[in-house]
Amino acid sequence: MSTAVRQSRVVNLEGKLGVALAAPDRQAHGIRDLEVADEAFANAFRAHFAGSSVLADRDKVRAATILRNSLKRGAERQLDAIIEMGRALMRAETVFTKQEWNHLLEGGPKLLGLPKNTASMYRAIARDIDAGRLPRALCPESFSTAYVLTTYEEDRLEAAKDRGLLRPTVTRREVEEFKRLPIEEVRVGGVPAAMKYEEGTPDPVRLRGEEQQLARRERKLLDELSRVQQRLSAVRETLGTISGVRQTRQKAAVISA
Repeated sequence: MSTAVRQSRVVNLEGKLGVALAAPDRQAHGIRDLEVADEAFANAFRAHFAGSSVLADRDKVRAATILRNSLKRGAERQLDAIIEMGRALMRAETVFTKQEWNHLLEGGPKLLGLPKNTASMYRAIARDIDAGRLPRALCPESFSTAYVLTTYEEDRLEAAKDRGLLRPTVTRREVEEFKRLPIEEVRVGGVPAAMKYEEGTPDPVRLRGEEQQLARRERKLLDELSRVQQRLSAVRETLGTISGVRQTRQKAAVISA
């Protein structure tokens, strides 16, 4: 690709996003003025490297943004291929009896090039996307994460949409945590619970995530405290030994005198 073509693909980030990144300092301009990127990446990158010189380095910001875009396009192509394979599985399934179909899937990699479980996941993703249950534009980049969403009950899926869990960058941990949430906390009086949590009202999903983070931090602090206590005990023991030796020497010196 020529330099002119590459340069023509570098556009102002503000114009692409439609929302200006509000940051007046020099570091913020490093992200704002370079490569095409989505707002989520720009914000995450800026937060991740906050206070460092990386944000002021145009070459580094551009390289990171191009990398993210390349990986994102690759993931999108991969997901599209998975959806097409799922559709192929659904078409083929209509030709066989249920028993024959299960027997074919059990052939796994030898016959289809896919393990039975993977083929079932591809099929479920394609089914929900074609049915409109899982919008393609919001489908997670990871097919295993997308598959978890296909296992949601309708109310849980609607609540997930309301809470912003249906997005390409959502993690499997997030959707699995939401799946473990009791349905009573998701569905309240037939209305998705997400609609019940207004600003300032505790959200069980966020609280559970915070709880896990605090528990991990607590374990680390307790481990560190244990190491400190062991070292403190050893230091005191050593000091006691040194003090005892000194006292013995002093007594011996007095006696000899």
